Amino acid sequence: MIRFTVLNEFYKSIEGEFPKEISGTDNIHLYAAKGTTAVFQLLFSSDEPFCLTTGSRAYFSQELQRPTVRIKPSCGTAKIEKYHTINDGRRVADAILDADTAEFESTAAVFCTVDVPPDATGSISCRVDIFMSHLFSPETAIGTVNAEITVYDFRMPEKLRFYLDLWQHHTAIARAHGVPLWSDEHFMLIDRYAETLGKLGQKCVSIVVSDVPWAGQGCFARLPERANLYEYSMVPIKKCGGRFIYDFAPMQRCIDIYARHGVDTEITLFGLIGIWQRPEHGFVPQAEDRPDSLHVRYLDEDGAFRYMDKGEDIDAYISALERYFRETGQLDKVRVCADEPSDADAFAASLARLHAAAPGFKLKCAICHSEFIGKFCEIQDYVPYLTCLATEYDTISRYRDKMKDHRFLWYVCCGPQYPNTFIKSPLLQTIFIAAFTAFAGLDGFLRWNYCVYNEDPLMDIRYMMFDAGDLNFVYPSPSGKPLLTIRWYALKRAAEIFELISVARERRADVQSLLESVIPVTDINKYADGSVSEEYVTSKSLENLYKELLDLVVER
Repeated sequence: MIRFTVLNEFYKSIEGEFPKEISGTDNIHLYAAKGTTAVFQLLFSSDEPFCLTTGSRAYFSQELQRPTVRIKPSCGTAKIEKYHTINDGRRVADAILDADTAEFESTAAVFCTVDVPPDATGSISCRVDIFMSHLFSPETAIGTVNAEITVYDFRMPEKLRFYLDLWQHHTAIARAHGVPLWSDEHFMLIDRYAETLGKLGQKCVSIVVSDVPWAGQGCFARLPERANLYEYSMVPIKKCGGRFIYDFAPMQRCIDIYARHGVDTEITLFGLIGIWQRPEHGFVPQAEDRPDSLHVRYLDEDGAFRYMDKGEDIDAYISALERYFRETGQLDKVRVCADEPSDADAFAASLARLHAAAPGFKLKCAICHSEFIGKFCEIQDYVPYLTCLATEYDTISRYRDKMKDHRFLWYVCCGPQYPNTFIKSPLLQTIFIAAFTAFAGLDGFLRWNYCVYNEDPLMDIRYMMFDAGDLNFVYPSPSGKPLLTIRWYALKRAAEIFELISVARERRADVQSLLESVIPVTDINKYADGSVSEEYVTSKSLENLYKELLDLVVER
């Protein structure tokens, strides 16, 4: 027996679970702004294994007893969700497959989207017909789902204000797809990933300009688990006639690709400060006369590759980078990023050396030690970890009020457990992130992972101490395209919600009381010690926030 129901965009299917309280629904009413995407999901449950298809071709399972369920939407798209094993052994839906057919043992979820045109008015109706067949038997209609989408007279702008910074790991893309680093094939793949980030509202392109700045996230210590997480510089360097020659063309090619997709607000440089060291494993400074451990590789005149071991050579490279960005008119967009520096004195020495070589570079810092917030006025863009933000929120608020030309974001990573964007995390926590950002008066949100991959991420994304989903928002596919996820769509909705909050404030609507209704703990200092329980960042009222904001900004 096949059962099905229709659910909103925030449901996350767990394999084998078909809650009684959600069964039996075959109609759903959605709300959307112009120029956005309306989303709903179908959930199926069966007493026996079955095949599911969203295509029109025949499909026979190798296990012939499996019936086939076919889904036919009247508009939009319907794509099958893939279950992924998470750290506690449960299998949870995440990736949205390009393949139109898959087999399931008991439950399955389908992700349905309807693009709302910028000039749409009134409402849009979408009907999904569901059929079942077995081998050569004729299809039988087993049900219909109807989605009614009310379109609000508000056009979502193409450029959203939510300052989203998801770091890209371009070396990981080459590895995952099996192509040479910085080859034409690699840049073709980067273009496809950049397109998905542009649609998400991403502001920053990640550029690595020295080798292994994160020391491979310690992947060398986790053998036999397989995940090569090293990142490499985009800037080829060679020595000729006693002089270093820097080839900035691959770096600029990457910057231009992202700019074509609207990711053109910031160029984030990694590998110039705050390099992660693991001296017991050989990750140490190559130049003993520099306070930071940059690994800058070059092709020497004898045909051998070496790493720069003189501080003056590394300084000259940094100066050349700054000069290149100044001469190409891009320097104002550049941010040199330090990722979680831990030693304030060492960081101060590194910062002084960086500014001596390149005084025009502005600094961005992901801060996980709260004492950095009040100590380094040179930081242009502050990005504290949630607990640091809560600990130093009064200081951050003063900085924000005084430093109008600075940006203030926040981030989560492998912690805290909530709010977060793991596969196990309820999607409403992503909506909470947008509401919390606006409530705290911040510009946006950062996360370190858009496309970090272990050896076979689509098969099993678990790795080391990372919760499943901590490494990625998209998956590499055999077709060479990144597979989107239901978490990707939740993040896109979060960016739209932040935009609506901004518009509502401009129109002097009472948005603050609405935010307080979906953020039960409004004292931000209380987020410092993890005492805020998960239920407070997964409030059911977050489900209606999008509609309530549309009601605020549109006179109906």
